[in-house]
Amino acid sequence: MSVKMVTAEAHEEKQVKHSGKEEGVQGQSYPVGGAYPLPVPHATVVISGGATIPTGNYRNVRVGVELHVPCPVDQIDEAYGNAKDWVDDRMSELVSEAEAAIS
Repeated sequence: MSVKMVTAEAHEEKQVKHSGKEEGVQGQSYPVGGAYPLPVPHATVVISGGATIPTGNYRNVRVGVELHVPCPVDQIDEAYGNAKDWVDDRMSELVSEAEAAIS
């Protein structure tokens, strides 16, 4: 059986819109955890979340996060639960940061 070294990866994005027109987008991708070996083939669980926060005067800020978690096929449910918890926690942080920045 062959193996492949993989790393979970997250992507965060913050977007500002005014009257439906995009004013700016900031995004970053980064690894989550260290690299670990997985059998080939394997599965990848992808979970994403997003929120739009109104700021007044027809403006809003959109924040989002997406997590890609490679895992063995027989561990998809466990990987999904862990990924969902991570995305929920990170979304709470991003929404709090955005609300603090606009108040």
